[in-house]
Amino acid sequence: MGVNALPKSMLDEYKSLYCQYTAYIALSGKPIDIFGQSGRSSLQLYRAQIILGFYLEDYSCEDWIKPSDTYNGAAKGKIADAMANNEAKFDMPNGAHEQPGAGEFLHGQSLYAHETPVKGGAWLMDRDMNHCDAAFKEIVLLVHDNGILL
Repeated sequence: MGVNALPKSMLDEYKSLYCQYTAYIALSGKPIDIFGQSGRSSLQLYRAQIILGFYLEDYSCEDWIKPSDTYNGAAKGKIADAMANNEAKFDMPNGAHEQPGAGEFLHGQSLYAHETPVKGGAWLMDRDMNHCDAAFKEIVLLVHDNGILL
């Protein structure tokens, strides 16, 4: 899944709070970093990476879209490059948003553990309404604030 221990080259402030790392690689080859704390599963980080790809990967379907039609998503890779150039970071702390004892986030957009269900997980299977799925919302904020807005 591409989720690994935090690279030694990361800043000390990230090494003090996070232990998991993955990235979405933009067309330029630069990463959009995704950091996870110890209470996160690798599946949660992987899901964030997949959703980020949903927003950022180019696509075209010759039946209904011209390959040069950027309005409909044929050139979204430019947004990923802008995010990587702006050093966009996605922090995935433990706990829940505004919950006492929740993990800290640093410079990136945050998505807490209790807002990130995974397919087949207990929250979804048991219909546990004490959790919400905020992944798409938080990731689109990351894309907007670091790739479209700037």
